[in-house]
Amino acid sequence: MDATALSGQDLAVLRESGPAGLRGRDRDEFWLWLAGRSFTERTRQEYYKQVRRYRKWLVDTGSHPNAFEDGPARDVAVSAYLAEFPATHNVTLAALFVFYGYLGLGEVGVDLVDVPQAVPGALTHSEVSRVRAAAAARSARDYALVELGLEVGPSMSELMALNAEDLTLSARASSVRLTSLDGTVRERDLRRPAKRVLEGWLAERRAILDGRGSTRPRDRSERALFISLSTRKRFEDERGLRGVLARIGADADLGRALLNPARLRATKETRLIDSGMDPKEVAAWMGVKHVNRARVRALTCGAGALSAEVAVGPAGQQLSLDLGI
Repeated sequence: MDATALSGQDLAVLRESGPAGLRGRDRDEFWLWLAGRSFTERTRQEYYKQVRRYRKWLVDTGSHPNAFEDGPARDVAVSAYLAEFPATHNVTLAALFVFYGYLGLGEVGVDLVDVPQAVPGALTHSEVSRVRAAAAARSARDYALVELGLEVGPSMSELMALNAEDLTLSARASSVRLTSLDGTVRERDLRRPAKRVLEGWLAERRAILDGRGSTRPRDRSERALFISLSTRKRFEDERGLRGVLARIGADADLGRALLNPARLRATKETRLIDSGMDPKEVAAWMGVKHVNRARVRALTCGAGALSAEVAVGPAGQQLSLDLGI
């Protein structure tokens, strides 16, 4: 059981008495398991809330006694629950994907629904050129962040999990190792232009760490690929990375359309679709388990939002969160 997000006092109690000695949700082993993963705080809380509701519903209804025993019973229970509470279908399903993976019962065999949601527009070729130029003018780190986003389209959670050791840069072949929130690792090749940009950042990154007198190579602040250029903090958190990209977008004169990881990801996804790759192959390449066909249509048509195909709740409740969708 990993509980790295607990306080020092709670960790001491956990070591001495186990989960029974903790208070409130910290007694829940699923919460402790979530705390040891690289979820954002928002996602961790949302997943836990959705799973608690699902477990309470199972107890209250008593109609799915085998929901935690085998795959078919699991899928029947999940389908019934989602049918009763359709307003948050996708966010609940995202939480249950993670929960059943934690239990070791495999992937839930229930599909996501197509819902109205904002789809960031892909950058045009002209915008890509301006963004690259703006990033290169700012710093080697900012240039590397943009180049990696355009090259492989990592999600925000994958960016946050990236360490320098996840890069393999050599004369023969280069690649980056991306880790999803469920622990799945996918390796994506890097072309020579991206390799050169990343090599430039790694050299500068090493100089920055040497200047700080870094002596903790195992610490997150020393391993993170995108460390901070400021002396006030060691590495860029989610808010910091979003701020870096937003400033690059402003320098590139993108107007009101912000530059963020989702837009870089949409740009890569659109390029793959335009190349003629099958939608299922595109989804797999992007690290997504299911094809969202409405999203594919929106990206290929340049639409700013998806069309509703089912009756569901408000789009804001249908967040896919860290599934990378």
